[in-house]
Amino acid sequence: MNTPRRLLLTGAATAAFLGTLPLAGLAAGSPTIPDPLLDLIRACRAGNDAYNALRHPDAEAIARTYGPPYAALSHAPAATTRTGALVALRFLCDELEHTHLDAAPTVIAAALAYFDGEIA
Repeated sequence: MNTPRRLLLTGAATAAFLGTLPLAGLAAGSPTIPDPLLDLIRACRAGNDAYNALRHPDAEAIARTYGPPYAALSHAPAATTRTGALVALRFLCDELEHTHLDAAPTVIAAALAYFDGEIA
């Protein structure tokens, strides 16, 4: 039985997951700017891929794959790079084609925060 993707983990699991996200660009000698929103979207895509690769996913598979990063979308950090903002918006376009994502307004605001800062 496939559990709907709207069933997400919340609370402590979300906070714990957010603490595990690597900050993009923090590799030694890397000149890139860290972007936690970009990291989060990449984690969501990786979780989707991991879930879709399972032969017989069950409800527990969500907690091992896309559940934590999708839950973290409800607390999406602001984008710090143009790439992060654009990847987040493209991710939402892809997701909203086939599912309802309760965190969509939060992720849009997180992506737009970059552009608001760019203009200021």
